Amino acid sequence: MEKNKYKKLISNTFVFTIGSVGSKLITFFLVPLHTNVLTKGEYGLADLVNSISNVIVPFLGLVIQDAILRFALSKSSNKGSVIKVAFILFLPGMLLCFCLIPIFDLYPPVSGWGFYIAALSFSSMLYNISFTYAKAKEKNILYSVASILSTLIIASTNILLLVCFNEGVRGYLVANILGLFIPSMVVILATHSLKDAFLAPFDKRLMKEMVLYSLPLIANNLSWWILSSSDKVMIEYFLSTGDLGLYTAASKVPALLTVITTIFASAWTISSIKEYDEGKDKVFFSNVFKYYSLLLFLASLVIIFILKPFMQIYVGADFYDSWRLVPFLIIGAVFYSFGSFFGAIFGALKKNSVCTITTIIAGFINIVVNLVLIPRIGLIAASLSTGISYIAIGVIRMFFSRRYFRFDIDFLRFGINSLVLILCTLFVFLDILNIYIYLLSSLGLLFLILFNFQDLLGLFRFIKIFLMRKKESNETN
Repeated sequence: MEKNKYKKLISNTFVFTIGSVGSKLITFFLVPLHTNVLTKGEYGLADLVNSISNVIVPFLGLVIQDAILRFALSKSSNKGSVIKVAFILFLPGMLLCFCLIPIFDLYPPVSGWGFYIAALSFSSMLYNISFTYAKAKEKNILYSVASILSTLIIASTNILLLVCFNEGVRGYLVANILGLFIPSMVVILATHSLKDAFLAPFDKRLMKEMVLYSLPLIANNLSWWILSSSDKVMIEYFLSTGDLGLYTAASKVPALLTVITTIFASAWTISSIKEYDEGKDKVFFSNVFKYYSLLLFLASLVIIFILKPFMQIYVGADFYDSWRLVPFLIIGAVFYSFGSFFGAIFGALKKNSVCTITTIIAGFINIVVNLVLIPRIGLIAASLSTGISYIAIGVIRMFFSRRYFRFDIDFLRFGINSLVLILCTLFVFLDILNIYIYLLSSLGLLFLILFNFQDLLGLFRFIKIFLMRKKESNETN
């Protein structure tokens, strides 16, 4: 039983990796295409349309996908009734998003792009509901196959519309819309979502519980948008869409890190809910966080070490200067990952209001730093504010979680690892010592490996045992 929970977490992570790695990495690998085909201004405009869509989706969709996962995984809930409630709540949001097109067009930077904002929002809400229901029904292979389909559609339509037909921003947005909508319809058909919803009884009490569960998450998602995208609006306002294009290119690099985080989070959310409901094993939570944080620190230092030469081949020549924005975004990605880890625990505890409060605090920090510093020091302020805000959310959630559920965390080791990451980031950002930057970064990476050597050995031993047992199980079957 003890090994099964780890096996389930690793198995889920592996399955989600197969499907998600492509869809998450496609954003990363399409950057060379986008930065060579689109101008800085066009790239900035496309990202601004995405950012506006991201801020309205939580309001229109009520973040109901999180309630789907939480309640459908509960043994006392009827999955059909859960998806029925989700579709009922989806319909008014769908209608409203297209009714808002004239309002979107009133904002000068995206005037004329209102339809694309609405279509992107509609497709995102449908994608969230359909794919989350697939996870709730534990159709993990379907989830992975549909995610791969999404990746293929986005990649092929980007190449077709941007390179062959020279559609520019319009092609970029259409590719994203199709990449969300088509796989969503496939998943809805494959999971029999509509049939489940039609046959299941309507549960008024369940609807009330799901809405009450999701409502705090609207503010939480809004605060996440403030953390990740409000700086883009302020860059466009105080600086230019060209500067926004540079920042957008820089923000794609931490995708190397957040790919790992997002894939793991898909499995961790399920494991944390089930483990909390069934056993509340503190050793399980402690071990997962120890190894997860160690891998994040190591991966981030590797990215920082190769950053400058990598950016020379990764982005178009006009976008190379964006490398200076990346180091603080890397720190932000690491602590965002810690925030997500503890956010899943709060979800299992049904304490979403705590997530909301901590995200609002970090969002407030982000806005203040951006408003004060962007007009004074320019683009780097947006990168700095993101790093500071995500550090705040990761640390605050870590300590808040201990009020409700305490498990062992080596705070001294965590603090030293964080300090090494921050120092290496500063050395690269300042770019004063030229070749010695690589020496200092490699020393930081070496120190991290030696300092955490026993934990690394423990992780490798566990993976080895898991793989051996999986092999023995397959041979037995």
